[in-house]
Amino acid sequence: AETMNKGNQIQGAFELYRADHGSLPVGTADEIKQTLISSNYLKDWPAARNATSEWSLINDYATLSGLSQSQCEAINQQMLGSPNIPACSAAGNEGKSYCCSE
Repeated sequence: AETMNKGNQIQGAFELYRADHGSLPVGTADEIKQTLISSNYLKDWPAARNATSEWSLINDYATLSGLSQSQCEAINQQMLGSPNIPACSAAGNEGKSYCCSE
């Protein structure tokens, strides 16, 4: 639940920024993080649960490294209604929030 909440916070910050500015923030991942924080869309960048996990940005997607298979299955059950773990590069998965593998 904590992982989902943090992911939803990041997603919400992106959506609020887009609603206010008509587009997503641009720049490097660090610049985008700073924009979201300095513009008060996020109080700070969410901390990961442990030392092997880290929230990062790829384009306009927030990613979390270091999740176990069971954590991915639980996230996908909530988000997609199925515990399957698709490949991140699979066609048709663009723009969806889910846990995927490379």
